[in-house]
Amino acid sequence: TLSRLIDIVVDCSRSAIWDDNTITRNTLLGNSKNENACMARAILVCQLIDAGYTITTISKLLKRTVQGIRHIIKTNYSLLKSSRAYKIASGEVAERCKAFLG
Repeated sequence: TLSRLIDIVVDCSRSAIWDDNTITRNTLLGNSKNENACMARAILVCQLIDAGYTITTISKLLKRTVQGIRHIIKTNYSLLKSSRAYKIASGEVAERCKAFLG
């Protein structure tokens, strides 16, 4: 399930109207500071929380501290308020994850 949720975020990030920097699984799970990678990572974190994963599990997956994951969650809320493209991409991912999880 975890792997499939990551794949959904990567797939939706590729199809989103962001620039030419392709989001890969390694970019998403790595330490890239690229704006698009950070946006995709924020979407992933929130989808994993919605799927029932703990912040501790997510922090181990992304190799970040628990505080770092909490910061990503705050970034998600800011981006939802300020970025239309982010809101659209987040909604698409949420729909696909919901369909996958049933």
